[in-house]
Amino acid sequence: MVTDDTAFAFDTDQVTPRDRVDAFRALLVDATAPSTIVLDSSSGGSPFSAKIQSWGLGAVQVLHNRASFRHEFLRTPRQVNSGAHPVISLAFRGNAGGRRSQFGVERAVSPSTLSLLDLSEPYRFSVAPDNNGHALHVPTEALDLPPAIVRRAALRLERSPLYDLMLTHVISIGRDHRLAADAEVSAAVGRSTIALTRALLMSAADRADEPSSLVVQVRAYVSHHFTDPGIGPARIAAALNVSVRHLHQTCARESVSIEQLIIRSRLRAARTALADPGRRREPIAALAQSFGFRNPAHFSRRFRTEYGVTPSQWRAENHWRAENQSASGVSEF
Repeated sequence: MVTDDTAFAFDTDQVTPRDRVDAFRALLVDATAPSTIVLDSSSGGSPFSAKIQSWGLGAVQVLHNRASFRHEFLRTPRQVNSGAHPVISLAFRGNAGGRRSQFGVERAVSPSTLSLLDLSEPYRFSVAPDNNGHALHVPTEALDLPPAIVRRAALRLERSPLYDLMLTHVISIGRDHRLAADAEVSAAVGRSTIALTRALLMSAADRADEPSSLVVQVRAYVSHHFTDPGIGPARIAAALNVSVRHLHQTCARESVSIEQLIIRSRLRAARTALADPGRRREPIAALAQSFGFRNPAHFSRRFRTEYGVTPSQWRAENHWRAENQSASGVSEF
């Protein structure tokens, strides 16, 4: 059973041996993306054992898992087409390495290192037996980076001067779900994680692809003030001490729409809030207004255009998922 609103956990010791593998597969797929999970049971006759724990930090999802068998994740083009909200996974493998294959490149993953997978693209990722690690799942849209930067950075994370800082960050927040207990702290850590991940990818990719410092400042300002109904080019320009004309020209050169930046920031925050069990009884119109949407019908249209479902459908889907996790015997350990 789910023991709090921010975390869930699963332990195969609570499941009969014959049902453990199926339960493990189902939970990992639900926590990541539609994929095929293959387990190698050649472990000298020992029963399979695993533990999974997951919790949210704002828009970022933390996944911690330990498993006794070698296992492999395979996401095919057909599974990609089946749909999943685009996220990247920054994974830390503690005491066991593995192999990753994506974007036409296959390489070994050493223990105690950081690796990146784009879960919205086909991949293959194998993990050695007796593994213990965790991953941060960061929404791709929150990073607001061209796919080319994500692709290049995935192949050379270690080149970034922020690599060691990110590695420490992933290890630190992946070990303790208590950060999720306080909603304000959780949201702040999530925002910091997104900002650090974005900087990591930009610095690992070609420097020529980095946006101008003004655009970086615009994004930072919007990320902190998007709930303000009066936010717009004039207010942003004044806050950053530039003219509105210069602001528009700089953003246009880099194909950044201030209006879309604000709306998508609001939609992301509303989407996270709609999935929050603690706000389940809050009227959708009131929730939308708290994120800067004055017109409920406009909010519903924009939400459906962005995510393919209505706000009420998204809330119901997440409520159903939480109820099913509870009915499946998921509990905190």
